[in-house]
Amino acid sequence: MNFRYWARRGTISNRDPQATPNRAARNRQSGQTLVLFAIFLTVIMGAAALILDQGMLRKANYDLYNALDAGALAGVSMLKDDPATAEKTAREYVQLNYPGGLPESDVNVDFRCIIGVEGGVARLTDVPTVCDPGPGAVVTVDGDTAYAKCTPSLGHVCNTLVVSSPATVDFAFAPVLGVMEGSTGARTAAACKGACGEPPETPVDLVMILDRTGSMNGVDTDNARRAADSVRKE
Repeated sequence: MNFRYWARRGTISNRDPQATPNRAARNRQSGQTLVLFAIFLTVIMGAAALILDQGMLRKANYDLYNALDAGALAGVSMLKDDPATAEKTAREYVQLNYPGGLPESDVNVDFRCIIGVEGGVARLTDVPTVCDPGPGAVVTVDGDTAYAKCTPSLGHVCNTLVVSSPATVDFAFAPVLGVMEGSTGARTAAACKGACGEPPETPVDLVMILDRTGSMNGVDTDNARRAADSVRKE
């Protein structure tokens, strides 16, 4: 038999007849391994998203509270004298204290008039000594204080500044699951200046007499004058 001839014709082969099925089985196993790897990778990324991305969101929530507190405290210090500057200052301090800043349109600044409560009823005698939300204001009792919305641009006298904002965090691992970002939701901080629900202080007339006789030298006179000025300011 001319083996070369028939080998060229392709009718004679020296391959093992079991080789082809074994190779096909190995190919199928390789495909299964790839599918399992993809499934487990998704599970691992989901676990990372749950731990790391949620940790980032919790930190953003903490940073947001700190920034809002800083803004409210900074703004309320000048609220009664200059409400416009108080709002501007509050916004600036929020941006300075939140890492990377917040969208300006998300930061909201409101004003309130907070007065005391007696017998479960708002103590309206605090108005206008403590603050003045204007005629027709709706006063809401909340525990041991009561509050009303206040608008400085309308001539109202406010004693409380309220700052609120949400924060958004871009996730690192959750996008594998189709979740691109997370939000802290709106958070709020407030600061009040003055009585803030406590009985208002009653103005009193104070007379101080300083000794200017020869027994008081220059230093003593200056110290007495500074002490009297300090009492007056308090």
